[in-house]
Amino acid sequence: MAAPRIVIGSRVTVTNGEGVVRWLGTNPEFAAGSWVGVELCVGVGSQRDEPGVGGSEDDWLTAALSCEHSNEPTGKNDGSVKGKSYFECQPFYGVFVRPGSIKVIDGSDQLAGSSVSPGRPISTFLSYIS
Repeated sequence: MAAPRIVIGSRVTVTNGEGVVRWLGTNPEFAAGSWVGVELCVGVGSQRDEPGVGGSEDDWLTAALSCEHSNEPTGKNDGSVKGKSYFECQPFYGVFVRPGSIKVIDGSDQLAGSSVSPGRPISTFLSYIS
């Protein structure tokens, strides 16, 4: 079985907690290599498998695009690094991590994020679905 793909909207687990992928890119201005921008959220677990919770694709997509924040942020930024914005979230709810340090939560790689090219912010993705 192939490893889940990391796409915009994937629900993931990182060192800082759980979150939603908001940005993918290579060689951003802050460091070389591949990076993933994650907005940290609470309650992004595998709710899709629970009866009556997030069962439809629309519910799943809505959950991926919205994010409930904890009272104690564990991130490092607001989606910006050194004055350049890569994605938008509340201060201290954003992190950038290497793809190898992410675990995709089962099934979330099936979201409609494959049409978004790497390096595009979530606002670009939103224009595809609105």
